[in-house]
Amino acid sequence: MHELMNYLHIIALMLLASILVPLVFSKIKGSFKEYRNGLTGAYLSDERRFNEFVSEEASIYDAHLKFNEKLAEQASLYEIVKEMSKGLKFFDIFKMLSEYLYMTFLFKKARLILIKGEDETSSINMVIETTGLQDSTLKAKGIIPKLEIATRPLCEHDNKISNILRDEIRRIQIVKSKWEQNPYAELLPENCQTFMAIPIVIGDQLMGILAIEDLPASDYEKFSILASQFALEMRRIVLYEKVEEMAITDGLTKAFAKRHMMERLGEEFERSRRHNYDLSFLMIDIDHFKKYNDTYGHLVGDVVLKDIVYILKQNTREVDLVGRFGGEEFCVILPETGRDEAHLVAERIREIVQKYRFKAYDESTEVTISIGIASFPSNAGEIEELIENSDQALYAAKNAGRNRVCVYAG
Repeated sequence: MHELMNYLHIIALMLLASILVPLVFSKIKGSFKEYRNGLTGAYLSDERRFNEFVSEEASIYDAHLKFNEKLAEQASLYEIVKEMSKGLKFFDIFKMLSEYLYMTFLFKKARLILIKGEDETSSINMVIETTGLQDSTLKAKGIIPKLEIATRPLCEHDNKISNILRDEIRRIQIVKSKWEQNPYAELLPENCQTFMAIPIVIGDQLMGILAIEDLPASDYEKFSILASQFALEMRRIVLYEKVEEMAITDGLTKAFAKRHMMERLGEEFERSRRHNYDLSFLMIDIDHFKKYNDTYGHLVGDVVLKDIVYILKQNTREVDLVGRFGGEEFCVILPETGRDEAHLVAERIREIVQKYRFKAYDESTEVTISIGIASFPSNAGEIEELIENSDQALYAAKNAGRNRVCVYAG
């Protein structure tokens, strides 16, 4: 009986074990799985946080790089603007701009089209042009050909752009891939992928156009900023030239003012003395001009004064200088011109004036002039003598009946 009870006890323990062991193992297995999942989740969470940190650091680094690039661009732009502010001629500031474009951008050609304004804002019709560099690998290797800048007259394409922008002041951008969508597609130069033209305006007058060929569209914004600064410098030069012109030219006739003529005469006289050149000086007076003014009025008289200067300029060389000496008196400096040659020039001018019909308002009139000539070194050894002797020759022409040319005979 005792053995039976032991046997049953063993059986019961075995049955209990068969039930409890799987349950305990399952519990342990579940706990281990949870533990393992917990470790994995923690690892994944740390990895995610690490990746987010790296991504944030990369974003900060990229932003820092972009900021530095922008800062470098601004510094570079400041330097070129500072350099351009020293220029006093259109060619000078375009050369500075071209050097910056050449080193900064890839492009085919850039040009400045200068246009004579209707109100004489600009008196020049010409193009200043430079050829760019289109191969980025050459720049990377430091192989940069010498920058070349040239001037030329306006071509048909330049005139087309000018006419369009005169009618409507606006920026023109053309990209060949969007050819059909652009109303200015005809302005795209041959064999070009892109073209940009930016008008330069003073008041409401178009005075110039800055154009560039095959500039990547991604650089349009930077180029536009640069063009705006360039336009400001051009306006400064125009104002400078106007002030300078007011100081050296006569406001009515646009001939050189007496003070400037005397300065230039001094320069030419010293040059002639140094190189043993001839130099002649013409003193010109309109005959009976006071009586003419009293008869026709000062407005008509002003037209005559302007037309006389026009005739003088048309019948002398570019190297010759035409000035207003005072009232109805004018003078002409003839460098490297002897007495006999000067006499021929003066006689031709006198004859043209005699035949000329001066038309002003409702009047059509005639005038004559008298001219006195003195020359270095033939009959004047100093500047004062040159002026005095030409004035005496003019006085002799008037005493001889006016409408004639006299050479100083002293």
